[in-house]
Amino acid sequence: MRALVPARWPRAGLGRAAKVALLLAVILVTVPAAGYFYIMEYVRSLTEQVHVEIMEMNIFVWEKKIAINATVAVNNPSDFDVDITSVSFDVLYEGEPVGTGKALRSFRLRPHSYENIWLLILPKPGETFYRMLEGLTKGGVWVTIEGTIHAQAYVFGLFTYPIDQSFSLRRKIEMELPLDIENLGDYIQIRSMRVLRPGTVIEVCLEIRNPLADAYEPLPFNITNLSIEVFVNETYFGTGALAEPVQVPPAGSTEARLLIETTEEAVRNLVEASLSGMSLVMESVGEVTVRIYDIEITRPIEYDQTFSVGMGPSIESLFDFRVRNMSDLGVRDGWHEFEVWFDLRLPAPKTPLDVELKYNITYFRLEIYDERDRYIGEAELLEPIQAELANTTKLAHARLRIKESVFHKAVRGESREITIAWRPRNLKVCIQVYSIEIEMEREELNLPPLVSLQVVIGGVKMVSPSALQHPPVVTEAYMTITNPMDFDIYLLSLNGQPAIGFDMYCLEHGRYLGYGYLMENVTIRAQSTKGIAITLVIVEQGADHLMAAHRCGLLICVTPWLKNGYIVLGILGLVFTITFEVVMK
Repeated sequence: MRALVPARWPRAGLGRAAKVALLLAVILVTVPAAGYFYIMEYVRSLTEQVHVEIMEMNIFVWEKKIAINATVAVNNPSDFDVDITSVSFDVLYEGEPVGTGKALRSFRLRPHSYENIWLLILPKPGETFYRMLEGLTKGGVWVTIEGTIHAQAYVFGLFTYPIDQSFSLRRKIEMELPLDIENLGDYIQIRSMRVLRPGTVIEVCLEIRNPLADAYEPLPFNITNLSIEVFVNETYFGTGALAEPVQVPPAGSTEARLLIETTEEAVRNLVEASLSGMSLVMESVGEVTVRIYDIEITRPIEYDQTFSVGMGPSIESLFDFRVRNMSDLGVRDGWHEFEVWFDLRLPAPKTPLDVELKYNITYFRLEIYDERDRYIGEAELLEPIQAELANTTKLAHARLRIKESVFHKAVRGESREITIAWRPRNLKVCIQVYSIEIEMEREELNLPPLVSLQVVIGGVKMVSPSALQHPPVVTEAYMTITNPMDFDIYLLSLNGQPAIGFDMYCLEHGRYLGYGYLMENVTIRAQSTKGIAITLVIVEQGADHLMAAHRCGLLICVTPWLKNGYIVLGILGLVFTITFEVVMK
């Protein structure tokens, strides 16, 4: 930028201003033509002393267009005022025009002083301008500014001299431009996923923050396109594209939807990871197109996000069930069949991110093993279950088949225990996500038994020989029943028949001694143990045998053999009978 002023002379005598005025008057009077050209050259010579310094540059919006506000300090080395009426210029970067500039108002430069002037630079759309902005973020760029200053100088108050001065400046400019499009991935967070029809489309909800939020004057910007390839745990997952353009506000964040086209196998892996709480590393590579008002640019983008929740839940916790009701369908071909209604509790797994997934359980099968790890039956789903990844409970309908031999227990030895434990193993589940079927298997399950019960025959209260002289003799046998389940069970006396009954024999001689019975209903509460006294009747022939063969002074010494024993149980509305045989050593 060039100003018009004669070179400074030493201050002496009349003073520099008076001398210059006098000299100019003489020249103008005596030699008009020569005087004009002398003044013009004289003023132009002062432009060499003009210094221009770019003080500050900021991005802002001008009439809905992105623009650059340049604050420039300009000095006036002359002894007179100079009014800048207009400035127009072009900005060149790498030899190409990237913008046009102008002053929006006139301003006056005082003699021998610096003035800050405000210039507007409007960019020309294109890659070159954006490369210049990127260069600004990496330490500055060198640009060439070419233009014209239109001004008028007031020469010592004698006359006004118009100036139309072209100029060319090459300067290094620096400014802070916080938007780094290639690092835009640092401002993107994956918040949730949702599986859409037909099962191979994943909707990903993104939160996008504005990297310009901390700028001098933050700007909104639009993401018009985002096309990526997605990898999960270093395995190709699918291709994604922005569902619709989004605008990111100057401050805060916005949500965007990314639709990923994937494969059935990838969805299977995602569902299994979601159900088991596995950690996920999601990596995305592709291109993003950003538009800031009238500037649109496309650049590569990479971002990754790790989702970790530590040790995931077991599959058992995802299929936790409690039997609600059982109906006895009778015995068929050596199998006791039951219709079972149970609550299938589906707790929301601790997923590494929010996954919305609706699915159907189309197949559900369990094998049942007893307390000695012997296969005794199976349970199989009769109707599909509609489910989702959420804390929910579904009523399920299944068929249970148990070997008939399980209901007959022969117990010998000192323990005198009857243990019933129907333990589930070998789980097989088929989950259908729209058209995709996912099969899951687990051999060993950490699930409570479907039915669990422990009966301990405590002993027989044997009477004295004197009491046996007056048969029949009534005494007691003792039993404890432990119910470890989450629901009550019952001893049931039905149709005048005992809830518990057995015959007692002498083990050594096989002679019939009498019988025991319980004629009342008894409730054994969940998670409790109850002691039960059973009426024992020693009949006349039994009393005679005990007196003749087992009298030991004042005692009776005999090993009872309980045969034809049975216990009638009520469990979840089901009535079934356990038979037993126990030697009371």
